[in-house]
Amino acid sequence: MIMAWHQADPSFMRLLLLSSLENHELREMFHERMMNSYFPTLIDAFGKLIQREGLRPVPTEFAVYTFCAMVGQHCMDRLLFRHPLSNASDEQVITHMVDIFLNGLKKESK
Repeated sequence: MIMAWHQADPSFMRLLLLSSLENHELREMFHERMMNSYFPTLIDAFGKLIQREGLRPVPTEFAVYTFCAMVGQHCMDRLLFRHPLSNASDEQVITHMVDIFLNGLKKESK
């Protein structure tokens, strides 16, 4: 969902970055829109996932922020820069992101 949103309108990312760099009033409008529209929905969904799956009881807003930051950085790299994983499909990238996010980097215990 996050990736589709970024990819639907690549100019939005550019406008968001420019408005932030220029301290334009759009910066606050974008921030409020994002924080009020989808952040609470994701906090609720992550909270339910954490409880349902018996995951570590981390602060949900930090989990949401961390996950969104990973996906957002990926989208920014794809849209604006030379992407370091240019040979990987978005599906491959998000599959690995979700795996690393949920399971970490520790070896599985035997």
